[in-house]
Amino acid sequence: MPSNRQEVENNVKKQEIRDSARQMFLAFGYEKTSLAKIAKHAGVTANTIYWYFKSKEELFASVVEEIIQAFLTAFKTRKSESLRDNILWVISVLEVSRAFIVTIHEKSRTSQVIADVHQSFHDSLAEISEAYLLEKEMKPTEIKPYITLVGFVIEGILMHELDEKEKNDIVSLLEV
Repeated sequence: MPSNRQEVENNVKKQEIRDSARQMFLAFGYEKTSLAKIAKHAGVTANTIYWYFKSKEELFASVVEEIIQAFLTAFKTRKSESLRDNILWVISVLEVSRAFIVTIHEKSRTSQVIADVHQSFHDSLAEISEAYLLEKEMKPTEIKPYITLVGFVIEGILMHELDEKEKNDIVSLLEV
């Protein structure tokens, strides 16, 4: 919990910048979004952003981390018994952030900050999935390769525009 009013104001300002950045990245993509655009949208100067974030990459990573945490919280509370339903839910939620996913894959090759966020997401999703698959009595030696396969399928579907039938047909092949 913040200890004083200044800290609260700093946290609020940082969140306002992050919210503006999310909107700008979604609207214009990573490459076409400048810190100046984000600053203008947030009602601050570009230099103010540097008080809170070291770089555009760090700001983008912070936005992505926030999205990931919201996603993981929602995923952990799902009560679906069907692996297929869970995978389709993951795809439907992530499709909203398709632009972020494409950028994460592109930038993770050249940015360690973004690569770390990407890996953290995969690790968190794998941890949740492993617990689920153990409950379904999958052999422990099959879990890691299966999770990797599911990740590839999800990312592949997200990278291509498929209709609902195609998504369902592909995901149905993953039933355990």
